[in-house]
Amino acid sequence: MQAAPGAKVVICFVDDEPIEAVLPAPLTVNLARLVDLAGGRQIRLAEEHELGRLFPDCEADAVPPFGPRYRQSVFVDVTLAAEPEIVFNVGTQPCPGASALEFLARHLQ
Repeated sequence: MQAAPGAKVVICFVDDEPIEAVLPAPLTVNLARLVDLAGGRQIRLAEEHELGRLFPDCEADAVPPFGPRYRQSVFVDVTLAAEPEIVFNVGTQPCPGASALEFLARHLQ
């Protein structure tokens, strides 16, 4: 059995509003593409000290992939869409009978 791909959540600010990018762990965020997708003009990575304010109910190293819960837009890399499971640094979320994208869609409402 093949292991589920690892994913990470990268917090960015587009025009001073926080957003989440969910992508395979080995990849880096294409900031130019992300700002374009978000319809913004300026983008920057969040600094570590900002994460506690953005996610007060989470451990410092655990950034959840559930942006709407924190009033943040989420941009998910398309390579994760068809995966039956995705492993985040906060644990594993199995998706029996559903793709990972369907799982995220159910939990982002």
